[in-house]
Amino acid sequence: MTIHDCLKFAEKSLRESGIESFEYDAQELLSYCLNIPRLNLLINKNLEVNQDCYKRFIQLSELRATRVPLQHITNHSDFYGLDLYIDKNVLIPRFETELLCEKAIEIINNKELFVLDLCTGSGCIAIAIAKHCPNAKVTAIDISYDAIKIAEENAKRNSVNIK
Repeated sequence: MTIHDCLKFAEKSLRESGIESFEYDAQELLSYCLNIPRLNLLINKNLEVNQDCYKRFIQLSELRATRVPLQHITNHSDFYGLDLYIDKNVLIPRFETELLCEKAIEIINNKELFVLDLCTGSGCIAIAIAKHCPNAKVTAIDISYDAIKIAEENAKRNSVNIK
């Protein structure tokens, strides 16, 4: 089965399941399974997909068809230029939250301020502020131990120092 065939199969299945972003989701899942950038799928659409990868791709597509969020399947979210690990223990960062970060970064700028991110979850807000406002001292807290571990991992992943 080629990359093109895999994508068409998953797109049809996801579309029939009511997934509005069926094309994007199919591409994300296949690039995740193949461990290649999404753009490479389009460039290499006639490349054969090995049987193990195909089986995994079908499993993940079926999971997505049941409305499991894409970010929970791939454990990944892009947020404000950051690479974040995401799982069921934290909320998926939303575009509206990027707007909040943009405004906070604009206000903080290069000032030496203390910033507290309550209920940090994945740490996306704290990490974005720490990344773009190096003079700020950022602290992130959450009641969930699992969320704190994810936020710590995301801070390391994005090379920022957060307390």
